[in-house]
Amino acid sequence: MFSNINTNLFLLSSGSGYGIVTDNKDKNPIYMKMRTLGAGLGIGVKDFRAIIIFRNQDDMDKFIEKGWEFGGQADAALKSGDKGNTYSAAQSSDLDIITYQLTEAGAALQATLQGTKYWKHKDLN
Repeated sequence: MFSNINTNLFLLSSGSGYGIVTDNKDKNPIYMKMRTLGAGLGIGVKDFRAIIIFRNQDDMDKFIEKGWEFGGQADAALKSGDKGNTYSAAQSSDLDIITYQLTEAGAALQATLQGTKYWKHKDLN
């Protein structure tokens, strides 16, 4: 699971966050950081959690060691506390993964193409 803050201002989208990847084989956590940059239409700021499910071991290993993900994202969010609602969809172009976004708070309306870089947190691993 990754904790993310994403900002979208008209044609530019950016974000940063951190998270943990857990391999079900050995259960050892791998602490990671991330940054994302994208282009598309939209406006808003959103605090969300991303749960990434890897469909195969090779893609998880690629994610941990190389850390690049490219894809598209569209969402509409208006949420504060328990009030409000969100709708989102994301598709990775290079990894066979399923991504769920759980919006904590924010207001956003966006459709972007994004590249995200993940890397191991050097102080925690």
